[in-house]
Amino acid sequence: MAPSSPPLDPRKRRVFRLVTLALLGFLGLAAAEIGLRWQKARIDASDVLDPGLIRPDPELGWSLTPYWKGRHQHHDFSAHYAISALGLRADTAWPNADDRRPVTVVVGDSFTFGFGVDDTSTFVRHLDRAAPGGHAFGNAAIPGYSTDQQALQVARQILPLRPRRVLLVAYLGNDLLDNLRPVPLQVRLPKPYFEVHATNLVLRNVPVPTRPPSSIAASGLTEVVLGPDRSQWPWHVRLEQQSELMRLLSQAVLPSGAPPAGMEQRLGPALQLFDLLIEKVRRDCAAAGSEFVVALLAGRSHALQPGSLPAQYQESLRQGALRAASARGILVIDVAAAVRTAASAAGTPWFFPHDGHLTAAGHQAVADILIRELAPAGRS
Repeated sequence: MAPSSPPLDPRKRRVFRLVTLALLGFLGLAAAEIGLRWQKARIDASDVLDPGLIRPDPELGWSLTPYWKGRHQHHDFSAHYAISALGLRADTAWPNADDRRPVTVVVGDSFTFGFGVDDTSTFVRHLDRAAPGGHAFGNAAIPGYSTDQQALQVARQILPLRPRRVLLVAYLGNDLLDNLRPVPLQVRLPKPYFEVHATNLVLRNVPVPTRPPSSIAASGLTEVVLGPDRSQWPWHVRLEQQSELMRLLSQAVLPSGAPPAGMEQRLGPALQLFDLLIEKVRRDCAAAGSEFVVALLAGRSHALQPGSLPAQYQESLRQGALRAASARGILVIDVAAAVRTAASAAGTPWFFPHDGHLTAAGHQAVADILIRELAPAGRS
């Protein structure tokens, strides 16, 4: 009979159990991270837009192709878009409606254009449907445009149509930051931009090249907001950049904190340029006899994750843009604050969970806010 093995020391047994649990925990976290990265890659790959929506434009960088129709497919949605003869979204009857009707032309980026929703569901369509007294609304938003392109677009394309009013919707997520750049952060296409000399705007990069220069390196929003030295970033932001799991945990668990040191100073040039750009549009509109209104719209993080870095920099930009517009005597509608107040309690989500653009319910909510703010002064 073989001799039996001596019993394992209790202390060694506890150590063995702890090591086993730690190893299982590590393997579980690794599996979760791999799964989340796979899911993100799959969702990113699901974003497919029928070709031909945009075309090069030597003055504006790009514009929409007249008469284009197509589908935009994403994990979060399936939408169809139509473009009018003017190269603008055909979600209202304008400009084919009676030209005696007073018209508000809305300019903006993909949030105003309505990425993710059909022509019948954009907030501009809701505004047009709800406007009393024969007023009309037209959607002149171009996906990817920042305020500088919108200012040029208003002068070149919108004011010659003699609108009663121009409503510029500034998206706080990236529009103000892109104003400083010859290539946007999220659209790798060259564009015109303005430099500030004293208090004057000097237009650069026109005619716009068809390809971005190789010397322009791609940058992320985080790098622009916090600076290029990652060692100076908050520890949780550095981890979020490396791990999908950490990003989700940070959004769900970490409490709101003070904005990172130096962030507001880095945003200063963007706010200064935005101030001069909206003043340019105000002057151009006044010379053409058109009213000018600014609306501030923020992204999903600002509304639903107020402690996150994207929410913090958008809030800083919101406050600065409000001060700038008010100091210029420009009517400004704070859609971002109204959405933040109500979005979390909404029965139907106002933002797509992965794409981040407004859902059909979100467009209706934005339209309701704009109608409420425009109506008291008889501006609908």
